[in-house]
Amino acid sequence: MKTALGLLITSLFFTIQGSTNTSINNTIVIAYGSSSFAYMAPKIERELQSNKILYVSDAIGGQIIETISAHQGSNPIRILFKDTYIKGNGKPNAVLIEQKYSIGSLNAKGVFPVRLSNGMSGVLDLDKKNFTTTDLFKNRYISKKYLNVDFGFKKYRNNIHVFNIGKNNITMGDYTSEQVFSGIVHMINYIENIGNYKYIVCGYYIDRGMSTEKKLIILEINRKLRNKYGRRYFDFQDYLMSSQIWKDINIKPTLVDIQYQNKYELAPSLSRDAKHLSPKVDAVLATILKKKLIKLNYIH
Repeated sequence: MKTALGLLITSLFFTIQGSTNTSINNTIVIAYGSSSFAYMAPKIERELQSNKILYVSDAIGGQIIETISAHQGSNPIRILFKDTYIKGNGKPNAVLIEQKYSIGSLNAKGVFPVRLSNGMSGVLDLDKKNFTTTDLFKNRYISKKYLNVDFGFKKYRNNIHVFNIGKNNITMGDYTSEQVFSGIVHMINYIENIGNYKYIVCGYYIDRGMSTEKKLIILEINRKLRNKYGRRYFDFQDYLMSSQIWKDINIKPTLVDIQYQNKYELAPSLSRDAKHLSPKVDAVLATILKKKLIKLNYIH
């Protein structure tokens, strides 16, 4: 009989992959992002449900390109058990973690339910570098070899994608605009290489109080993304700095709001805090994103 942990992780693994009843018209939109899209997820889901479309969110607060690209499958991770004697019963096993491509100074992070290429299921802790099996065995031996990790998202490669990951690489690391831009391009190439051109890539907005150096990096990445992806690009920064945003959320900006917009920074009345958008802005962006998906003829 499975342990409580095993049942929980197994349930979570299948939940993140989406419902087996994928919607009447069988259309799926998946978003790869961090906190901005994590906050927006319920609102985007409701918007798309009205069109009978399933929304799958792989948006996690504080996450970086390395982790999310591993989830997607474009920058895969493999692990090697340090001991061929694998402990069961919810006990962690030390592993070596190897990612195919190095983007910059940060490493993939977090704790996730996974399935390994030898068929084992469990929880991979990228921070503590251990794997805890949820399979029905106490202990067992395995061969000494690297095993590929499946985070449960590879099956969405042919579906509609929304990308908004990489800003935390700038705020938490020392990444250049080219490093972040190349990381995003690699994720998009992964689906373009199989003929999937149904995607939107969203630019980053500038946080309140952000340094001039990081502001310039964000603006440069946005410029590169706009030039490369054209109509598939959506510029959050331009929209949040516009007068239109105030009309859309039906709020009169304060003098302080305008002062921050003039500095190209997130206005207080548009935000939860210095780095995160307000619920009203989340709702408006969810509507705009759906309209863009329709305009691009990805959904109806």
